[in-house]
Amino acid sequence: MRARIQRLFAEYGVAALVLHYLIFAAVFAGVWLALRAGWRPASFTGSAGLATVAYGITKLTMPVRLAATAGLVPFVARGWERLSGRRRAEAAITEAAITAPDTRPPTP
Repeated sequence: MRARIQRLFAEYGVAALVLHYLIFAAVFAGVWLALRAGWRPASFTGSAGLATVAYGITKLTMPVRLAATAGLVPFVARGWERLSGRRRAEAAITEAAITAPDTRPPTP
């Protein structure tokens, strides 16, 4: 799993990193809101602060968050490329290079 995550971060770069931190922030916010609403897990009782408990629970979800990142990042990156037009620009450059007239002198 570790090698796959490293490969995903190497292949998708910023998209994978941003998605990973967005998932982290969403889980952290959800746990924090649940704690604010009165949910008290049995394993995190004591004098720890609300943010500390929320962070601890969020860290426990790391395997699930990494799996979600690994599963979603190809789709998110593809969607981002469509929205940003990056792939269209690259395709246009490639097509222009393919259809451009050959200006090289003829070979004997």
